[in-house]
Amino acid sequence: MSLTFLQTMSIESKSPRIARWALKLSKYDVVLQYKKGSENVSADALSRSVYAIDTGLTDPYIEGLKYQIEKHPDQFRDFKIVDGKIFKFITNSTLPEDPSFRWKEVLPLLARKPTIEGIHNNAHLGFLKTLEKVRERYYWPRMASQIKQFCASCLVCKESKVPNLNVRPPCGKPKLCSRPWELISIDFLGPYPKSKKGNVWILVICDFFSKFVLVQCMRAATAPGVCAVMENLVFNLFGAPSVCVTDNAKVFQSEMFRNLLTQYGVTQWNLAVYHPSPNPAERVNRVIVTAIRCALNRQTDHRNWDEYVHKIAAAIRTSVHESTGFTPYFVNFGRNMISTGTEYDHLRDFDADKEYNPSHRSIEVRKMYDLVRQNLHSAYQRYSRPYNLRANTKHTFSPGDVVYKRDMHLSDKDKHFVGKFGTKYSRAKVLTALGTNTYALQDEKGNRIPGTFHGSFLKKA
Repeated sequence: MSLTFLQTMSIESKSPRIARWALKLSKYDVVLQYKKGSENVSADALSRSVYAIDTGLTDPYIEGLKYQIEKHPDQFRDFKIVDGKIFKFITNSTLPEDPSFRWKEVLPLLARKPTIEGIHNNAHLGFLKTLEKVRERYYWPRMASQIKQFCASCLVCKESKVPNLNVRPPCGKPKLCSRPWELISIDFLGPYPKSKKGNVWILVICDFFSKFVLVQCMRAATAPGVCAVMENLVFNLFGAPSVCVTDNAKVFQSEMFRNLLTQYGVTQWNLAVYHPSPNPAERVNRVIVTAIRCALNRQTDHRNWDEYVHKIAAAIRTSVHESTGFTPYFVNFGRNMISTGTEYDHLRDFDADKEYNPSHRSIEVRKMYDLVRQNLHSAYQRYSRPYNLRANTKHTFSPGDVVYKRDMHLSDKDKHFVGKFGTKYSRAKVLTALGTNTYALQDEKGNRIPGTFHGSFLKKA
């Protein structure tokens, strides 16, 4: 009706859009004639949904199976043909099941992948759930292997799911050092409630060899403050180290901090992103936090937390460390710490009984350093042995390998973004291997991704 009306309309009564439609139709030599809908059956069929192409007509497996079923029905009693489709009778005698779904449709080759995709993409469930869901209604040979391959290659699953497989690589090699303050690590604790003295942070410095700990309460975690503490408490007191281990905090990656290390000839080792366990200062942090918790036992006002920090550090320094077998204080100074001034009276009496020999002192220090090195190696063996029993020795990567990198998202209320809903992994490529278990990566565009990444944060593509 509308097309015939369009043909009889005057140009003046036509809107610009309708005029364009009429102009397009004018180039066709056709006769427009109205026909009632009840009589226009052919055109009405064109408006209906088109059925999917019967892939069984061109599928050799389906055609051959139909031929065998029709020719040898006694040998194929578990099969039947309904409306051109083949069904197979499959039942489980050991488990309860719905009897209405015992006849499974045998899918042709071209219909299998779309069926798997449609079922799997509903919720991107795992292989077993997808397999059982397909098995409810369908059957074809080697169904399980095809579904397993499809689920393993699903890009959405790779980016969104944490693998159930063990992705922890073996324990890395021990950090080698032969004397105190050759290798140090630093880290921040906090922020904590602003104390009555205005402190919010604790800067923790740990010597890897002797386990000697220095702490400094700070009002702000700034590069000038960190540089002042490092220069006054470490470089000008114990000497410059060879290596300084830090995490990826902005203050430790600042130009001022790096210039200070360069000035004293110190090499900076950055830990892998979100992998603080190799940092000795991180382990000391747990001890300090536990000790503060005990000191503030059941107090509701925690603004005096900084009153206990230095006493806690002194207790750590004068306690025997399990890895070295000595107190950090003794390894550094070759003597025990004097707790009270009255102890000197007894020490003078004992010192008068023996003569002081500087050469003996030097020998004792060298012997102690040798013992510390042996004890550190033994401690590494004790720790690494059970750790490696639960590690995956095959979880290694080479430059050029395509991997999926673990992403750590933070929720942002203003942007309506929930961290838990963000993708877990993003595609990357291994640029180079840094040490045993740490890697530098680049994105798909070839740009270097900031930071380094531990092998446990990567999975193979």
